[in-house]
Amino acid sequence: MMKTLLLFVGLLLTWESGQVLGDQTVSDNELQEMSNQGSKYVNKEIQNAVNGVKQIKTLIEKTNEERKTLLSNLEEAKKKKEDALNETRESETKLKELPGVCNETMMALWEECKPCLKQTCMKFYARVCRSGSGLVGRQLEEFLNQSSPFYFWMNGDRIDSLLENDRQQTHMLDVMQDHFSRASSIIDELFQDSLMPFSPYEPLNFHAMFQPFLEMIHEAQQAMDIHFHSPAFQHPPTEFIREGDDDRTVCREIRHNSTGCLRMKDQCDKC
Repeated sequence: MMKTLLLFVGLLLTWESGQVLGDQTVSDNELQEMSNQGSKYVNKEIQNAVNGVKQIKTLIEKTNEERKTLLSNLEEAKKKKEDALNETRESETKLKELPGVCNETMMALWEECKPCLKQTCMKFYARVCRSGSGLVGRQLEEFLNQSSPFYFWMNGDRIDSLLENDRQQTHMLDVMQDHFSRASSIIDELFQDSLMPFSPYEPLNFHAMFQPFLEMIHEAQQAMDIHFHSPAFQHPPTEFIREGDDDRTVCREIRHNSTGCLRMKDQCDKC
């Protein structure tokens, strides 16, 4: 299309002199015919561009409906998750606040459990996981010192950590929602502009016409980058990992935050 437009511009530049390459005289009728053909072609290409914008707008509207349904389902699931986490955290708090000999006995057993648990875990890691045992050992020591038999865990994470991750995911979802709204707004503006008649006295600015497309693509890319670099994407839940990968799953949990060692508590009598 660009070559054709340049040719059309060149023909218009010869309008005043009435000549083209080779100094051959072109009649007024021939120039008029070329002008008419060029105008038809340009009008056709503009109409194609307008139709393309209409198709994109239709696609955006359809995607918007699907997005609303998805957001509604996510909000419902998010609320159920928050309720479950809050109830579990309340139970954890009440359990830690209960006085009596039972708590003292559990704490004493936990202190006896920790050396065995550390030794069992490090033997497993050295035999199966093999890499970075020194760093994992220091991390495990810190983890055991900060842990308590009264902590509740879900999928290798403490409840308070899950609540913080949930807040981060909510913020990420809000950011993606904002990016989509901005992209949808750009399409609406572009669609409205495409329906306005072009002034015959105003030159076409193709860069300005298609600049919103470039901005939309850039913003969509930013939204995807946020999604792909989120903790939820980099550390998928263990329930999506195949059963045959159990050892590698434990290794990953141990390297991530040492919680994989809790899987081995049954191997220690004190635990």
